Amino acid sequence: MQLRTFGENGTPRSERNPDDYIKLDFFRGNDGKDSGVIYTWTDASSLSDKNPVSGAPHILKCQQDKSLNLFLTFPLDSTSVFVLSDKSFGSYLAMKERKESIPENLIACGINQGHCSSAMSMFKCGHIVCQWCWDQWKTTKQNQCIYCNQECRDEENIRIKLRRGPCPVDLCQPDRETAGVVLIPCGCRIHCQALQDEFEKRKTNLKPLIQKIKYCPYDACKKSVESIKLVRN
Repeated sequence: MQLRTFGENGTPRSERNPDDYIKLDFFRGNDGKDSGVIYTWTDASSLSDKNPVSGAPHILKCQQDKSLNLFLTFPLDSTSVFVLSDKSFGSYLAMKERKESIPENLIACGINQGHCSSAMSMFKCGHIVCQWCWDQWKTTKQNQCIYCNQECRDEENIRIKLRRGPCPVDLCQPDRETAGVVLIPCGCRIHCQALQDEFEKRKTNLKPLIQKIKYCPYDACKKSVESIKLVRN
């Protein structure tokens, strides 16, 4: 799916302000056959009316399949894409109404202390580095954590997913001191102070906390949780 005609023929506007958003809703065809996927868009732009403008339903034809991948192409310089359920989207609008900002889900690389553009990996000790810096580090150093000198093996590292959007647990506003936790095996980092505090209370026995969470709270993931690791700064 490519949105290439912004601002034309009843499509969303191409000129955007920071608080504007375009909401895309996707539905399976209801005839039980090869009817594809139906999508609609809603444009909330401060450049137009105060009320959001919605587009007519469109059908994306595709073969009947249990799995379906959707690729979105936006002809804009930069975009922030959140995958949210209806409930989470309502929480997102409530945050906007209260003028609460959505903190960026970032982790500084342990080697260069910056926010690298390459993929992030967590060692079994809980410290995190970006893959590019780690590859360079290994050429001159042993496979040891830069912080605690524990042995680090690539096959034991966890690939970190830094998902965009509000805190999926309680919409909290974590500060820089909040490290958060990483869910295993999906690798999603949950930047949430309440979840971090709960981990600290139960770190000698995480089973009740794992059973309480059950699934990754991010709508784009929802994988089963087998373990939890605290991010170590």
